[in-house]
Amino acid sequence: MTNYRTKETHGIYYNRLTEQKARDVANRKLAEISTHNDRTYYDRIPWGKIMDAVTDAGFDGALITGVIERDGGRINEFVGGKTYLYVTWYRMPSGRFEVITYVS
Repeated sequence: MTNYRTKETHGIYYNRLTEQKARDVANRKLAEISTHNDRTYYDRIPWGKIMDAVTDAGFDGALITGVIERDGGRINEFVGGKTYLYVTWYRMPSGRFEVITYVS
């Protein structure tokens, strides 16, 4: 699969339209994971599913490491080209997590 990285950061050229299509692919997969889609709550934040969605679309998911799951939080991580991964989570009173994630 193609990696969408800029020449300035990684020495590889990318096509802006192709990167947008890859974002669309990633966002469709991430929407299935996000809590707002069907009010699914998680016992743990589904980092594996999130990284699979990002890497399957051609972005670099290996950049997310060592995230601490506190009661609430947010990360904004560069995943390639001009694209960032956003993940927001909140621990509900039940102890389960509400998770919202997308790339932009």
